[in-house]
Amino acid sequence: MADPEAIYNWQRLDNRITTSGQPTEKQLADIHALGVRHIVNLGLHTHEKALPDEAASVSRLGMTYIHIPVDFQNRELPGVRLLLPLSPRRAWRGRSHGACRHGADLAPGGRLGDVYPSLG
Repeated sequence: MADPEAIYNWQRLDNRITTSGQPTEKQLADIHALGVRHIVNLGLHTHEKALPDEAASVSRLGMTYIHIPVDFQNRELPGVRLLLPLSPRRAWRGRSHGACRHGADLAPGGRLGDVYPSLG
């Protein structure tokens, strides 16, 4: 399956890590079809684009769901420390996808994008 580039701010960082803005229910299934087994959501559950129960949606697809809420509006990123042990090479095997409200903060050059190279 080709990368689902219709997902807002879709980025493939390497063969095991992808990022985007908040995916829809259908887009979660598309991400799963790529072989992704872990979803890390940095968005707030109170955001207007948040899914009603993303944890349940991800679980139904057989993926692991991890929520690390980061309040990007306050420009404080205490959750970044929590990302380091979540490296696919350190914490689990398989492909992983990180999402937040817009995805731009996860892209290279974004506020969290520069963290990803250190995760390996």
